[in-house]
Amino acid sequence: MEKFADLRVEILSPEEVATRENLVVRTNDLEDLLYEKEELQSKEIIKELEKHLAGMRKEIERRATVSINPRTQEPTTVPGRVTQEEQHIVDQISWEITSWHQTTSEISGKIKTARENIAKMKEQLKGVRETRDLTDESAEYAIDDTLCKNGVDRKVYHGQCLIGPQIMKLLANRIGIMEQLEEKLLTVRAANVAKDPTTDLASEEEIKEEMAFFAKILHCYDSAFGLLRRTRTIFSKEQRLELQAAIDVLIENWPTQRMWEKNEASVTPKSHDLWFEIQAQLTYLGRFFHFMEDPIEKLHKIDRLMDAVYCHLRDYEFREESKRKQESIGKNSSVKQQMQQVTESRKRKFTAATLLKREGKVAELTTIKQERRSLP
Repeated sequence: MEKFADLRVEILSPEEVATRENLVVRTNDLEDLLYEKEELQSKEIIKELEKHLAGMRKEIERRATVSINPRTQEPTTVPGRVTQEEQHIVDQISWEITSWHQTTSEISGKIKTARENIAKMKEQLKGVRETRDLTDESAEYAIDDTLCKNGVDRKVYHGQCLIGPQIMKLLANRIGIMEQLEEKLLTVRAANVAKDPTTDLASEEEIKEEMAFFAKILHCYDSAFGLLRRTRTIFSKEQRLELQAAIDVLIENWPTQRMWEKNEASVTPKSHDLWFEIQAQLTYLGRFFHFMEDPIEKLHKIDRLMDAVYCHLRDYEFREESKRKQESIGKNSSVKQQMQQVTESRKRKFTAATLLKREGKVAELTTIKQERRSLP
């Protein structure tokens, strides 16, 4: 939508459009680098490994013996005996420490360079923007102002992207947001045409067609994600057909190359999973479990928590053994059952009248959402 507004609604210099696109790309690259650095082991763990390695080397040095050469009467040091297991541990820890320092140094250098480039781009963009005011005649201001008035704030995230609750607000209020955006973009176009009537901008009909296209895409996403969030049990045949209808419309229209775009639009991995993975899960498993990268992210989170819990243990083997024991305890069926009982006992207890009232409210809201998400 921003690209359409930049190219077809508002008179912008090619320099500003390119700078804004490059700024978003560089910001996303910086976010990937920061995430990659966060995935590395913490400094505390590396320090513990270094202390453990130094202790093992001192122990090996103590095993060395000194003998006197009978001919030269000079002392000769004989290195201590090292077992194969000890040598393997020393090599492994040394490799981990060296690899961590090298990777950290490389990523830190890339992060520093990326931040410097982003700062330069922001200054360059600021200089370009000073030649024009971000007033009501600006499409960028119109988009930001409309989203902000509807409670969809994107400025707090890297690259001004939307995640989580902001996307839910956008989908819930998509009809009103798209109507307001259409009205404001038409106003911006009229102001730019008044400035320079010879400029090749989109007509009012083209703007309305594009806004209808974006509204249709949001409607399909709202229908698909709403159905996936709503269904907690086995999907019925009607629900699978409803979901397939929304996915078919998405595949037909997106990604696509609009007439004002140079390249074909791209999608995120989760959108790709939405098109090709979910239907297979519903067909063969009967229900939707998760996007494929979600369990991997969960494992990374659990591993970081385990490292934080056992980072005080100096012995490397004992720390790893403690983590394995903790994982095996968590997989025990009786432990899982006990944790589930504790979770259930902590939930609030409601009276029968309150539960009946809540069920009626939930049913009413569900009906409203189903009407909003139903495809024509």
